[in-house]
Amino acid sequence: MKQIEKELEKGKKNSSFFETLNPINNSYNTFEKIIRFTIIIFSGVSIYRIFKSFDLIKYVLFNKSEKLDLDFFLYLLPLVLLPLSIFLLWRRKKIGWILTSAFFTYSTVSLFWLFILNLKINQSTLTQVNNILPVVQPFTYLFNSLFFGAFLFLICKKVVRIQFNVNNKIMFIIIGIITFSLIYKYLQIVIEYKLI
Repeated sequence: MKQIEKELEKGKKNSSFFETLNPINNSYNTFEKIIRFTIIIFSGVSIYRIFKSFDLIKYVLFNKSEKLDLDFFLYLLPLVLLPLSIFLLWRRKKIGWILTSAFFTYSTVSLFWLFILNLKINQSTLTQVNNILPVVQPFTYLFNSLFFGAFLFLICKKVVRIQFNVNNKIMFIIIGIITFSLIYKYLQIVIEYKLI
């Protein structure tokens, strides 16, 4: 009899664990659902990106002939920034919301730019490059841009921003600065290399 009671208690503990992870559980309010869903999805994205980049990081760190330069640290920045921002978002910190929205804005604008650039560039002029590097379909960039844009929209909802003490002014400043600085950077590239 005691063994059955132990199994039932273990089942209750397991069900409460899975209920905690369930982002669409009806017992949570809209804010909790959005935050939990975002944290679960982007924790997985973070882990995937770290494992995908692990061999390169290990090569650069342990190969004595490779120098640690600014490019490597810029490569590492998103790998560190995304898990940090998701952790701070999970802890319900305002800086977590700011970093997460900045990351989503950067990803949305950058991927949309790559979509436009990929549509405009004549593939026949890059045949030698296409033979070396795999060709990514333009709509892959569009889908990924919409994916990050949807999460940016979710965390910018008023019900979420209120919980993080973020007003419209802060939201528009963060999104505006990142968007306009990226557009400025991309226009400089277009003019310098006559891409479009």
